[in-house]
Amino acid sequence: MYVFAKIFKVKWFIEIMDYFAIGRLQPAHEEHRELLELVTSLADKAGGKAYLGLIETKRRDWYNPLSYGERVEIIDNFDICGLDIFPIAFDGKNPVAMAGALKVVKDKIPNHSVYITADNGYNKILAQLTGYRHESRGRRNISSSDVRRAFFENGEESDAWKKYVVPESVDTIAKHLKNDTIYKILREGEPSGRRRKGSVKFL
Repeated sequence: MYVFAKIFKVKWFIEIMDYFAIGRLQPAHEEHRELLELVTSLADKAGGKAYLGLIETKRRDWYNPLSYGERVEIIDNFDICGLDIFPIAFDGKNPVAMAGALKVVKDKIPNHSVYITADNGYNKILAQLTGYRHESRGRRNISSSDVRRAFFENGEESDAWKKYVVPESVDTIAKHLKNDTIYKILREGEPSGRRRKGSVKFL
């Protein structure tokens, strides 16, 4: 009913639902806090920092501040189960290890969309490695050439990826993953060239 009201903009119904906090974000459960701690830990070991969360606007809509270049600290006072979109961004220079962190998140919340935000090369690599959509201004899926450019220099294969893989983070991530392809990427640094197609709502 809440979704129906949102779609057809039944204002009075939405306000009633919001008043009783029905369909809105609730305080995080303990298991969700553990998930946030896991992602943060993986990001730290990858030499970066994780940013998760949404900001509520005056219109009671939810938007992703990361798309606008804002840096938002992790918010632990929300219920992941109440989210339609779970935005994640990583700062750091270990995109492969961070891809593992995203895989962990996706396994935990399989019924939600996941966006990789912030328009930079590392997050484009993350999007390609994980099969998630990269949210950029043009809202396009990244191409395999985006990844090739990141791992190849002057048309020749580059060892650049080795600089971004922290050895101790590989086993930590692999421990939580059961995906041979990602594990192979973590071990050998072989990015997938497959392009994932889809609409704005994906996975």
